[in-house]
Amino acid sequence: MISLVDVYTDRKSRHARGWLFFDADCKFCTRIARWLAPILARRNLGVAPLQDPRVSALLGLPHHELLREMRFLHCDGRHFGGADAAIELAKESGGAGHSCGSPECPA
Repeated sequence: MISLVDVYTDRKSRHARGWLFFDADCKFCTRIARWLAPILARRNLGVAPLQDPRVSALLGLPHHELLREMRFLHCDGRHFGGADAAIELAKESGGAGHSCGSPECPA
């Protein structure tokens, strides 16, 4: 399996703590990814398209399964898809404290 450290680094050659992969052919997905990219970059998280030829090998998924849902990959190799990816991304980026799972959130 290809190592995340070997394949994906940010533009300053620092290694990201995780990656959000999105469908670059989906206008909605692309718009959200562009909006999230600078926010995630401040948290040392990367954003990349699922269509990148390295992603299939990196995640160990066949190409036809990649585009079913967005994916989040931790630097330790764990990866999540769909709603689970959104939850893990929120946890990793510090956004989970603002969700309704927070003690401060009204019921």
